[in-house]
Amino acid sequence: MCVLQYDEDEDEDEDEDGHEDGPGDEDEDDDDDDDDDDDDDLPNMMLWEEDCSGRKPLEGPLKEDLEEALAMAERFSQQYNSLLRRFEEQMFNTSSILDLFNQQFGWVSSLANNTDSQDGIFHVQTVIDRESEEKPDEEKKPRETDVSLQLFDSPTMNISVSGDIPWTDPKFSEVVAQEALDRYKETAVLVK
Repeated sequence: MCVLQYDEDEDEDEDEDGHEDGPGDEDEDDDDDDDDDDDDDLPNMMLWEEDCSGRKPLEGPLKEDLEEALAMAERFSQQYNSLLRRFEEQMFNTSSILDLFNQQFGWVSSLANNTDSQDGIFHVQTVIDRESEEKPDEEKKPRETDVSLQLFDSPTMNISVSGDIPWTDPKFSEVVAQEALDRYKETAVLVK
């Protein structure tokens, strides 16, 4: 370990060896004095060579403190690596989940981005309530309600809803909307 010693009682006439400048030394120091004019305010620093030699091994409490600090640094390094691995795993899992959502529901975002319809998202054009036609050879079919609608910018779709659900029932709207979305999803996925 190197220790700096500050010599606050600096004497400008003494050199590093503690000797006063003689008449023959002035020529050598004149060049140095010109360069050191700005450094005159700084204290002299000296190194203690016996502390910097590295020949004395660390002993006693200093060695124990160093070993304890190194062990603590190793523990922190292991904890950091462990946290980093867990973070990477969670990021990979999150990315996988986002990819899965994109595969399942990417059509929704592409639909929203590519919709040019000014009429809105869901436009019902006609609702026709039809009675079944009776034929002698066939059983009587239940009534059906035909709905013609347009979803986003898709072509017009015709959907038949069972007559068991009156068109004034909220479930009727749910059935129509779900069928329209399913059909739109099929065509949107096939196009891509």
